Amino acid sequence: RAAQTGVIQATPGIHLVQGAEDRMGFLMMLPVYSDPSKSAQQRQDRLRGFVLGVFSVAALIDALQARFPEVLQGRVLEVIDHTDADRLLFRSAAPDLSPMSGWHAPVMMPVAGRQWSLRLRNLDRSSERLSWVAPLVLAFGLLTTALLTLFLRGVLLRERQVRREVESRTAELRRSELESRTIVETAVDAIITIDTQGLILQFNPAAEKLLGFRAEEVLGRNVKVLMPDPIRSEHDSYLQHYLRTREPRVIGVGRETTALHKEGFEVPIHLSLGFAPSPEHPMFVGVLKDMSREREASLALQKARDTAEQASRQKSAFINTVSHELRTPLTVILGYLPLLKNTQQALAPAMVADIADQMSQSGQHLLDLINDVLDFSKIEAGQLRLMPETLDAHMLVEEVLERFRLQAEQKGIVLENQTAQHGLFADPRRVRQILINLVGNAIKFTQSGCVKVLSHRDGKQLVLTVSDTGAGIPGADIYEIFEAFHQVDNSSTRKVGGTGLGLTITRQLVELHGGHIWVDSCPGEGSQFHFSLPLLDEQQQRRNNS
Repeated sequence: RAAQTGVIQATPGIHLVQGAEDRMGFLMMLPVYSDPSKSAQQRQDRLRGFVLGVFSVAALIDALQARFPEVLQGRVLEVIDHTDADRLLFRSAAPDLSPMSGWHAPVMMPVAGRQWSLRLRNLDRSSERLSWVAPLVLAFGLLTTALLTLFLRGVLLRERQVRREVESRTAELRRSELESRTIVETAVDAIITIDTQGLILQFNPAAEKLLGFRAEEVLGRNVKVLMPDPIRSEHDSYLQHYLRTREPRVIGVGRETTALHKEGFEVPIHLSLGFAPSPEHPMFVGVLKDMSREREASLALQKARDTAEQASRQKSAFINTVSHELRTPLTVILGYLPLLKNTQQALAPAMVADIADQMSQSGQHLLDLINDVLDFSKIEAGQLRLMPETLDAHMLVEEVLERFRLQAEQKGIVLENQTAQHGLFADPRRVRQILINLVGNAIKFTQSGCVKVLSHRDGKQLVLTVSDTGAGIPGADIYEIFEAFHQVDNSSTRKVGGTGLGLTITRQLVELHGGHIWVDSCPGEGSQFHFSLPLLDEQQQRRNNS
């Protein structure tokens, strides 16, 4: 009836479980609709439930008697519900009375859709005062109305309070959700959440930037799409093992690993993985930090460390070589000096000449060593300055070859000058030093055959080639022979002499002229060292001709 009428309805009298077994009471039902403004028929479709009130009839009478004690004094009161069938709801304690004996006419009153009646009887017949009936009925009606009003007011207040609380909680939830979403979307590190099946639930913009996928491309897919092998094939077993045993292997422990970029390459990352044990939607939360720069820095640091260690080893080898090379000519010079200083025994002129020649060669060798070290130091310090002038390439090559001709003939090596007459604009002293280093090395490492110098023009530069039929250079060393302190073979270098700085100085001198140097070599067949120098341009040529 409450649902059909839309108004509050009371039940017939019932025995309440609160209190004694004979304690009578009644329930009131108040329908609650999602939209109370609609008509009764429309409201029924929007019925959400009922508010229930439980009332004791005796408690109502006790409240009435407490407020109006004189009304019920010396009287018996009965409350009867006549709606379905006459049913006694309440009778005040009194001696046995004969039926209908001395009762006043009952007064009818509506109570929440039902018809109740009140009737009184005076215990003292001689003092019946019928004037009390109307006030009694009025007081009971007012009390019942007040109780119903308070009940309804309490229901409405509670409903408003619940609505305010719901609205407050909803706003708080929305605010919290917005804050969480803002934090995730603006985080510098990639954040990815997955469910217990490994399906991706959230993929923030930092994850898009790191791995190249758009969020809509991966949401709902298994997170294995972001993993390279062999991690991909083992991932599901990791999740199920944790959900079954709660044994953390990766959960709660950060570690370095790799993720798979959309383009197919691996991205080094630091992965921090956590588990959110929500009863409804448990999920795993992964934070991925890009470790590319750290990895590059680590590799660069390792490379620098390796380079420094290699340079240290090469430097030690260079110092050993230089100390040996310096000691050898000094030993020759110091060894012959006592013979020359001995005035007691005169040496034959031929022997003196031979000693002088050997001391001269040793002194020249010592000077060359010192010059190499000094030149290298100047170049490294940026203090070497070129003094370019016009040169004839053919004549300069011929001059250098003439210097080595006797040494070559003693080894049975033929020297050939196959250069054309080209004009160069370069420092003659430094070009001569370049040729001396390259031709000298070629003769050192060639036991027989020939050493020749060739040339060809390449744009505004002249390319000179020093070719030999010597031992050649192993492929593993061919890219390092121009590095400082590097020697292809310490034993062979020691055997033929030299500091190992010659090719380093040669490369630096060529580059100071704006050219470059490279080598072609085949072990056992010989080597060809090529270097380029600037040609004399047409304007300089005209000035020279004039």
